Amino acid sequence: MRSIAELIRIVNSTKCKGLCWYSCVEALGVSKTEDDRIREFCEKNGIPYHDLKLTMPAEAMAMKLLAAQQGAVEFEACPFLSSDHRCTIHPVRPGICRAYGSSLAPMLVCVHGCETDGRPLSRQETDVYIAHVDHGGDP
Repeated sequence: MRSIAELIRIVNSTKCKGLCWYSCVEALGVSKTEDDRIREFCEKNGIPYHDLKLTMPAEAMAMKLLAAQQGAVEFEACPFLSSDHRCTIHPVRPGICRAYGSSLAPMLVCVHGCETDGRPLSRQETDVYIAHVDHGGDP
C-alpha cells in the first residue's frame, strides 16, 4: 500500500472535466470533522449550510449510486451543487467527493475518462484515504 501522502497527491492530481455533476448527491453522508469543515467554510463565505446525513448503510448506498450512474434510479442533487452544476464547497468537499475519479472502487470510477497522475487508488487505498479525511487529516 502507498503512503497517505502519495494517496493525497493522486487524489489531488485528478484532472476533472466537470462532467460528473449528476453523481453529486445529498445522501452521501459526511463525518463530524468534514461537517465541521463544511459548516465553517459556509459561514465564512456566506453559503447556506446544509446538513449531509447518511440515510442508509454504506453498502446499500454504493449499490444505489451505481444504479444512479446507469440511470436506473434518481437521487436528490447535493444541496451544495449550484444551478450551473458546480460545487460551491469545492475547497472543503468531503473525502468521498474528492476520491471520485481517482479510485478503482466501483462507485467512484469516473465514466468520463478523467485521469490521475499515477495509478488510481485501489478499493483498500480509497478506504484508507477517506478514513484519513474523515478523521481530520489534510485532504
